[in-house]
Parts: sequence; C-alpha cells; structure tokens
Amino acid sequence: MSAGGTKNVITIDDDDEYQVTENDEIAAIDYELQQIETELQKLEDRKKILTQRKEKLRDDALLKKSFSLSKKNWNNEDFEWSTKLKKALKTTFKIEKLRDLQLPTMNAIMSNEDVILIMPTGGGKSLCYQLPAVISKGVTIVVSPLVSLMEDQLHGLRRFNVKATMLCAKADKDSVKMTMNALVDKTTDLKLIYVTPEYMAKSNRFMSKLQKAYELQNLACFAIDEVHCCSQWGHDFRPDYKFLGVLKSMFPSISLLGLTATAPAKIIVDVQKMLDISGCLVGLQNLYKVLTYCLDQVSCRRSLIATHFEETWDKSDCVEMCDHCRKPGVVKDTDVAYYCRQLYQIMTKAVQNETRLTALKLVDAWYGKGATTLRVANVPVPKFTRETGEAIVGHLLANGYLQEDFHFSAYSTISYLKRGPKSGLAASQDHKILINYDLHY
Repeated sequence: MSAGGTKNVITIDDDDEYQVTENDEIAAIDYELQQIETELQKLEDRKKILTQRKEKLRDDALLKKSFSLSKKNWNNEDFEWSTKLKKALKTTFKIEKLRDLQLPTMNAIMSNEDVILIMPTGGGKSLCYQLPAVISKGVTIVVSPLVSLMEDQLHGLRRFNVKATMLCAKADKDSVKMTMNALVDKTTDLKLIYVTPEYMAKSNRFMSKLQKAYELQNLACFAIDEVHCCSQWGHDFRPDYKFLGVLKSMFPSISLLGLTATAPAKIIVDVQKMLDISGCLVGLQNLYKVLTYCLDQVSCRRSLIATHFEETWDKSDCVEMCDHCRKPGVVKDTDVAYYCRQLYQIMTKAVQNETRLTALKLVDAWYGKGATTLRVANVPVPKFTRETGEAIVGHLLANGYLQEDFHFSAYSTISYLKRGPKSGLAASQDHKILINYDLHY
C-alpha cells in the first residue's frame, strides 16, 4: 500500500497487472530474515573457531612459559635465604638433607614465583611451605580440605616449636580472635594458619583481615593442599575451591603454591586457569627413579621402597616377601653402548626426514616397524625381545644418553626423544654403558 492508501501495482506486460498482497510482502520479509539468520550463524561459527584458536594459542604460550621457568636452575644454594633455610632445616625440623624437588620449590616460591608441585603422598610436600614459613617474614596461609589433616600437621609443628593455628567451622571464638589479631600484627610469632576452603569462602571477616595483612606486608605465601580439587575435571572437585580464584587478583605479589599427589595435564591446565596462575612453574618428581625401580631385576624391592622414604631396610629381613628375594636371579652386567649408537643412527635419519620420534616410535623403527623412511641399512633388527629393547631405551633415558624433549599443547604433553647430555661419551668405541638386565632373546 502507498502512503495515500492505494495499492502497489507491478506491471507484468502491457496487458497484465499484478497486485502485491500482504502475504507476498510477508514472504519476502521471511526470506530476507532467513538470509540474515544464515549470515549470523556463519558469523557465530567463525567467532567460535577464532575464540577456540585464541584459547589454544594462549594456553600453548603459557605452557611454554612454564617450561621456560622450569629450565632455570632453582636447585642451588646461592640464594640470599639459602643459609637460613639450611640452618632451619637442621635446627628446627631436625632433617639433614632435602628430597628431590623440595629445594627448587622452596627457592621458587621465595622468589615470588607461583608453583604447582606434583609429588606422591609421603614425598615431603608439606615441608615445601613449612620450612620457608619459618624463615620468612609474615604469615603463610595453608588451605586444606580436611580438618583431620590440619590437626595432624599442627600436632607435628608443635613438636618442633613452630607456632601455627587453624581456622574452621568448629574453631572457638577466642582462638579465632587471636588468629585474626595476629594476622595484622607485624610482631607476631605466628608462622602458619591452616584454613578450610569453606571458611575462606564464607568468612568476610577473615578475607578483610587478609587484605589488611597484605597492606602491612604481613603475608608470606598461600599454600593450597590437594589443589586438584579446584578442577571440575577432577574426581573430587570441591565447589568451595573455586573461591580461591580471587587470591591472585587480591594479593598479586604473594606467591601461590599448589600441591597434589597426582594430576594429569588437563587438570593442571584447568587449575592454572581457575587460580589465575597460568604459566606458573610445574614441578614433577623425577619419574626416572620409578623407571629404574622397574628395570631392576635383582635388588630387594622392600629395600628399594624404603630408600624412597629415607629409611634403611636390610634385605635379609625380607624373608622372601618380594619376588626378587623369593626367586633370586643371577644377572650379569651387559654393555649396551653398541645399541645406543644404533639408536643414534635412527634418530639422525629421523632428523634428516624432518620427523620427531617418541620412545615408542624409536623402538618401532629399531625393530623394523613403522615408516620405511626411518630404516637404516647398517642397523639390524635386534634379536632380543621388544620388552628388552624398551628396557634398553629406558636405561639410556634414566642415565642421560637419551633425553626427553617435551612439546606442550593445551590438552596434552608429547614426549619426543633427542640425544642426551652423555651422548658425546657414547660416540667413543671404548665407552661402555652397562645395564644389569637379563637380555631375553
């Protein structure tokens, strides 16, 4: 219809006229709207693809940052606090030496770096924040999911005359008042405050005191036990752990230490995002010790396990309780340097073909499987079993003749192999690489 109320007329030819009805116009509008919807869907799909790509690139960059930080030598005693740390270890905790990853973790958090530490139960994770707390100015806040665990740690600290306290739903008013006052008292001798995540999430008073303590420079560190509980991908996700995501924004200059006994890469990435510490150091206990344990065919297993906990076990007391003592075998040392040089030839061939080898692909190539482009004419297929071949590769890894080269993505970590720091020694025909292993043919 025109503005004057007359109908629109379309001329078909000189003799015919067609009047556009309201239904025709509605159909035209519907068609145009459908076209717009199609374009909008294309834009939404493109937006989704770009967002996912951006997230992947960001995660890759942050994981590379973690790896870069891990390459710094944190395992030395030339930091300004090293003397105090060593003294407190012996005088306060009555311990002569630290275990793997403890010193690097302590040095990192005292350098104001954020760290996620993955270490088995009983490996000494608690000492990684307790010892720095003793020599640091200010109070260390320890978040723990179970009151029973906090009570056990408090009992242990009291034996060493380290002042610590606990905040949870069942804490009495006097204890809470004393703790709150200590937080904002720069002369306090209180070193550690254990607190449940539920208490932190629900106590405005406690968070207010933490902010005041931060302004007074009276906070030393945040330690989060069972940090995998932060991740929704974890099997024991705790909703109150999500509240801990505010810590980094509220207290940006305070180091954060997350501790767990086990967590796959997917959960670690999720935890980093949730706590806003993406790109932090990730410490993983040396798994090559587990590898050497598996390759050992002779030693008493109970004795090997005891050394992990810095204890001594006389194998004569085993009374044939482990398989090695039950059926003791005689295994001779075998020189595998010749096989090491064969593996190097395969790896050189892979580099020439611009191919990267995982441990499994390297063994496949050695045994004549996989891509034919990796075959080396003068490297014969071994006569011993594949299990033996894998054991040799494991031994070379554990002893520095091969080295892992990690490639990080947002969802996985791939371990490629390259020549290790001892590869130069293996090049010599006179050099021996001995393995105490029965080579099964």
